[in-house]
Amino acid sequence: MLILLILLACQSDIGITETSVCDGELQRSEDAVDSPYDRDGDGYFDGSNPDCQDTYEVEDLDCDDLDAEVNPGAFEVDCNDIDDDCDALTLDAADEDQDGVLACDDCDDLNGRVSIATEEQCDDGIDNDCDGETDEDCAVDYSDIWFLDQSITMACAWGSVELSFSTVELTQAGSNLLIEAQGTKGQPGQTSGTLSGDSFSTNRSVPGACQEDYSFNGVFEDESNFRGSFEAAYTGGNNCADCQTQSWAIVGTR
Repeated sequence: MLILLILLACQSDIGITETSVCDGELQRSEDAVDSPYDRDGDGYFDGSNPDCQDTYEVEDLDCDDLDAEVNPGAFEVDCNDIDDDCDALTLDAADEDQDGVLACDDCDDLNGRVSIATEEQCDDGIDNDCDGETDEDCAVDYSDIWFLDQSITMACAWGSVELSFSTVELTQAGSNLLIEAQGTKGQPGQTSGTLSGDSFSTNRSVPGACQEDYSFNGVFEDESNFRGSFEAAYTGGNNCADCQTQSWAIVGTR
């Protein structure tokens, strides 16, 4: 007899659950009107349930009935990738520059040329792609007239060798580099060499009884400054008269 009563009771409960409908009416199985369809208890009803859709207005329907923080009455929280207010038209953050990238992923939301979706533009001084670097991977052309921080002056061999210059002309073609400086007697002339990364090295040899060797070596600190040295070397003993090897530390700007 006891088993029969338990079975009848179970059947009765199943019947109540099965007949519960999201209809705006209080059912016997409901603590409050349509409470089974407000599982997170935020006062909004399951927007995925067809009966709730037919019964309630859009502003009463919950797009996530398991999260009480998400419903049509909630404020949209910036940059959390959640549709907090159940309105697909509400952006997850602002897009002030209208570049299609929300402020969450835009390092400058007031500049339409800057976002994670933008390619880096060379020589504009801006971090276009928001990776924390400016003008990276952009080839720098160092070809220009560069001004030295001092005048290089020297004379020897009764005036047949004379250095006197305060500017140098750089000509770059890929990794090849020419550095030219002209004194009153033409020295040191055009030196040639290579550029490897930020480092450069060029030289010129003038053969003779007294061989003249001129070289520039240094590093570009940025696209407008270099630091290095210039050396004038003379080999030939007495044939070089009073010409002796000298070196100058130099800084160049443009």
